[in-house]
Amino acid sequence: MSWSCTWATKFRVAALAMLILGMTWQPMDAARLERDMVVVRVIVPAHERAEARLSPYGPGYEQELLAAFLDFTGREAAYRFMDDPNQALLALENGEADLAVGFSFALGQRRGPNNIDSPVQAGPVYATYTPAVIARGEEPDQEQGGNGWFTREPDAVACTDPALTESLSQGVGWENQFVQACQAMDLASALDGVEGEEFALAVVDEDGFRLWQPFYQELHVEAQGEEEVALRWFWRGDREILALQLDTFWADQEVQELAQELDERYFGFLPSEPNISELEHILATMTTEVDQYADVIAREAANNGMDPLLITAVIYRESRFRADARSHTGVRGLMQLTSSTASMLGVSDRLDPEQSIQGGSAYLRMIWDELEEFGLDPWERWCFTLAGYNQGPGNLRRAIRLAQNAGGEGKTWNELRQAYLRMNSGCRGREAVRFVDSVRYYYYILHGLVVLSRPEAQHLAALVQD
Repeated sequence: MSWSCTWATKFRVAALAMLILGMTWQPMDAARLERDMVVVRVIVPAHERAEARLSPYGPGYEQELLAAFLDFTGREAAYRFMDDPNQALLALENGEADLAVGFSFALGQRRGPNNIDSPVQAGPVYATYTPAVIARGEEPDQEQGGNGWFTREPDAVACTDPALTESLSQGVGWENQFVQACQAMDLASALDGVEGEEFALAVVDEDGFRLWQPFYQELHVEAQGEEEVALRWFWRGDREILALQLDTFWADQEVQELAQELDERYFGFLPSEPNISELEHILATMTTEVDQYADVIAREAANNGMDPLLITAVIYRESRFRADARSHTGVRGLMQLTSSTASMLGVSDRLDPEQSIQGGSAYLRMIWDELEEFGLDPWERWCFTLAGYNQGPGNLRRAIRLAQNAGGEGKTWNELRQAYLRMNSGCRGREAVRFVDSVRYYYYILHGLVVLSRPEAQHLAALVQD
């Protein structure tokens, strides 16, 4: 993303506004002034909701937001990592840090920097999520409804945020003494503990759990909290220059748009209700089918400068790795090529696995190359490429024009998604959106299997060798 004007210009405008409003700077010594202008001491979660090691889509939601702020101000960051938001706020109040990024508090709680004497200020809410109780085994009978599943306090509970547990406890009748005894830890450790039966339950961010659920299929959402949790940044108001910059940053419309784009990038592909049978099928397919095609996929990925796991995800979405797959629309083979596309690419037999992979990979690369003129961010460009693969380059360009005619630049997947949904052939437009989101989801899962060294990853080894 590019800023419409420099941070210095915006800072001068904000400073002028302070003078107009009669606000004044507090005197500072030279050393403090120099530090206040350059270095910001930042507390960040040790484990993000969209953990960077799992995601192939970027360094992480909070990392990208923070990088935008540092670019916006020309500052440098000195980092400190912790997961407990209470400890983060305490560190801010004690002057051990200047800014805490990506921490949450239930919107209705009387917690956080609400004390008039506290030097800590809360930024605007830029995202919300729902706390959830995670359990092992069979999912509860939904007809029971509500929180009636909890007839007694479990023996041991893991939680990623003590505030979430306290909020949920009111609905299930847990005592405060029990809540205080909950063991705080990062999300992966909490899920490991429930899977290994070290803990009966875990209280976590539901969206965060959805990102991990493909790798913990024995776990499920047992219950959801009734109170949303808000993500904000917190900072010390007595760091006057920093506070002014943060106020200016969050008031910028481009920052609001960036937050929406990042939410879409890191969470937008998640299904609202995960299909456990499908997740099981993905893992089984990686175990039984990929080996026979791995060399061809790796070769064509190298020939076309693409990630072999992405090609694998497209094949799974198109044919579930059935070489003889046929559709009523006339497409055929592993990568479901039309007869006209196959002819253009020199594919004589669409049902031949090697030819199908060769042709489908070349087609993806062709669409990618045709998008060069639009100057797209690489991640957005891949979403556009996948949409073009599904609906054809002609419909892709039509959707870009629709997005531009609606007042946008036609350069983000968010814009293109809405354009596809507005196209006259609405069903086909919705199919393009479903296709892109499905491939993103499968690609994310395959990447996670490799990163986490899950058993299925050994069958992907030939694809990801250096």
